[in-house]
Amino acid sequence: MFITAGFMTVTQVGNLGIAIRELAVLTALCLYKRVTHSL
Repeated sequence: MFITAGFMTVTQVGNLGIAIRELAVLTALCLYKRVTHSL
């Protein structure tokens, strides 16, 4: 029971990290496009 709960928590944290990384990449791309268009 505890092992399953711990594994689920680790999986959720891993997915959260991946989501944050993807969000950061998308934000960087949007900022890059905005800067290049303004120049």
